[in-house]
Amino acid sequence: MQDYFSSEEGKKLSLSHKEVNVSGFTISVNIWGWISPWLGAVCKVGSFGTTASLFRGNDMDFYIERGRLIMAHNEVCRQAESGDLPLDSSIAESLKLGESIVSTVLSNHGKAEDLKPEEMVEIITALFGYARKLCSFGYIAPLSDWPEEYMTPRIDAIMQAKCPSDRAATRLLLTSPTMEKYSDIARIELCRAVMGGEDLSGWLKKWFWLDFGHIGKVLTKEMLPEKYPQIFPTKEEAEIELKRIQSAAADTAKRQDELFVGLGLDESEKNVFILAQKFAFLKGYRMEVLSCVNAFFDEVFSCYAKKFGWDKDVFRFSTLDEVCGYLVGGHTDQDVVLKRKNDSIWILDNEEDGLIILQGEDAERFRKNRLLVEVEAMKSDLIKGNTAFPGVVKGKVKIVINASDLNKVEDGDVLVAVQTTPELLPGMKKAAAFVTDIGGITSHAAIVSRELKKPCVVGTKNATKVLKDGDTVKVDADHGYILLQES
Repeated sequence: MQDYFSSEEGKKLSLSHKEVNVSGFTISVNIWGWISPWLGAVCKVGSFGTTASLFRGNDMDFYIERGRLIMAHNEVCRQAESGDLPLDSSIAESLKLGESIVSTVLSNHGKAEDLKPEEMVEIITALFGYARKLCSFGYIAPLSDWPEEYMTPRIDAIMQAKCPSDRAATRLLLTSPTMEKYSDIARIELCRAVMGGEDLSGWLKKWFWLDFGHIGKVLTKEMLPEKYPQIFPTKEEAEIELKRIQSAAADTAKRQDELFVGLGLDESEKNVFILAQKFAFLKGYRMEVLSCVNAFFDEVFSCYAKKFGWDKDVFRFSTLDEVCGYLVGGHTDQDVVLKRKNDSIWILDNEEDGLIILQGEDAERFRKNRLLVEVEAMKSDLIKGNTAFPGVVKGKVKIVINASDLNKVEDGDVLVAVQTTPELLPGMKKAAAFVTDIGGITSHAAIVSRELKKPCVVGTKNATKVLKDGDTVKVDADHGYILLQES
């Protein structure tokens, strides 16, 4: 086992991103994806080295070796440029894994109490393995624009040269993926259920997991009118929405082809937009399927927590091996495990050492020796980023760093985050616009802004550090900037 406490400068880890409303178990699925031999080979880094996930409650800071991350990013960009990136095969493998995950979940949904513990261990172990592989295939999408931008400036350069007007809307259209996702299928089936006057229990049994995120809420009948206002309350509205959804992909593809010709794009320029579409689809698809598997994990945890009389967070902050041990009769010190939630560091470097969890003095020693401290940003009235969805909005800033910050977001606010995740959707639906420090046109914020049709500027690098709660800002997503204004 390597020395994880070495204070050598070359072994320092940099903060990559933050996530809110997550658990140790669900995050562990994601971080196991980073040590995939396939991903290391594609990115030609061999290994991404040590990763560290620092938990404070249900919020997590993710640290990684920046040097290796940049090497991987550069290699993904080089292969994207040359046409060697195995993007199509990554999508194909992701679709297969997604089908395996969803079919396994639906086959066993609601059966946690009936299945033998040994059977449940086999199921969650298989699902964990599928999800881990899904992450490894999906990570080439964010690596294209992270930790440095690649796709975004290339698209901007093409738009500047070839599109004389309405650039934001044109860019949005040309980067929108047309491949069908599970959420598209769900909307189609919901429209038909509403049109048929069904009670929706069958639909909910199949799609209970949509937008669950890491530790969210399963869908209920009462939530549907707010989530799908275009479909409710009448059959006529459902029919109109069904026709729109069924024709949307073909209409978008047709308009894209017309614009490729109309703007006079050559094959290399056209390929930049096609790459962006595929990257966006791959990232969105992974996030959807992870919601499915996470919802099932949480269902199992609820069942066994009730059966054992345990706090569910014992399961949520345990490793896969530990959870499997609990199900078949293993015991644990609940107090020790529950302390992981408030302050622990989960380290993963290689398959042999496995997942190592540090607490107390060990966690503090690792934090001091291995984690780089962020540099404070300077105040500025103008913050620049990249347009994810066009529009201009004026509103009050609400900084969302932790899950508890969602409570302060009100209708019309400007939600400012390091990056967004599915757990932030309730706040995003209230906000008038989104601003993020990191992320490109394939980021979660960009994807959601398209769906909600709300102005969004991504990749500002420091908005969460420059702005503060209550600041009045003008978000000009048409031109990719945020201007601090007098209240």
